Amino acid sequence: MRLDPEILRGVRAFQMTGAETTHGSRTGERRSPHRGRGLEFADYRPYVPGDDLRTVDWNVYGRLGQLMVRLFHEDRNMGVSVCVDYSGSMASGEEEKLRHAANVAACLGMVTLTNRDTLRITCAGPKGTSPMTQGHDSRAMAKVMQLLEKASTGGTNTLETGIGTLMHMGKTDRSFLVSDLLMEQDVQARVLKMLAASGRKSVLVHVLGAAELNPEFVDGQRCQDAETGVQVRIRWDAAGRKAYKDDLNKWVRGIEVSCGRVGVHYVQAWTTTPVLDLFSRVLRTQRLVRHARDGA
Repeated sequence: MRLDPEILRGVRAFQMTGAETTHGSRTGERRSPHRGRGLEFADYRPYVPGDDLRTVDWNVYGRLGQLMVRLFHEDRNMGVSVCVDYSGSMASGEEEKLRHAANVAACLGMVTLTNRDTLRITCAGPKGTSPMTQGHDSRAMAKVMQLLEKASTGGTNTLETGIGTLMHMGKTDRSFLVSDLLMEQDVQARVLKMLAASGRKSVLVHVLGAAELNPEFVDGQRCQDAETGVQVRIRWDAAGRKAYKDDLNKWVRGIEVSCGRVGVHYVQAWTTTPVLDLFSRVLRTQRLVRHARDGA
């Protein structure tokens, strides 16, 4: 599977939003709750032996006779994690849905790394596999693209393993899951709870393709589950088509409600929406990313 370099170039001017404090481990351009070396004054505290004398405010000492150390806001980078669903349902057919999801994930990586934020990304594929890579700047983008293009696909859903791999490395400021979320309801509930716990702000990027949105069945046709192998006979007359649409809309709405209950931000990313439109219209409107011309 090949990613589209034109799409990646199209998102270079975007940045993850992050007006709130960040908790990255590296020096960056975002406000953090930590006190240390920086440009913006934060507070004072009493001097203790061993403090750098250059941080002592001698004007305060002259007025009050007390040794006080100046504290500054320490700017750090943002931590972003991305988990992409590479299970059988994502890779079924001509991989339209998987390619779309991989391009979305690659763009999230590009936006993160171009702005020197820290990225962790993993692909949850066949059981027992959850390859990942990480980086802090655009030099890591080649590894991200290789991961997304070469990762194994198929099998039953292993998102719990994938998200668990990222959680094991610590909570991040932004956590994204890119998935169709086609799984049993109890597994879906556990996945959303894990996603909510994995980031200070967690986002489900819900991907569905033409095979789900507008399937082309023949009445009485047998269909096989891409992950479990279970076969069912399809009723595809007018009543059957209406029932499918109604059930699909109910299912999607149920996922959106479940996300709200656990504190996960829900984003629809159907394959009918080009990836660049997803960033420039949907994610930008929902204030998950901003464009350079938007200002601070």
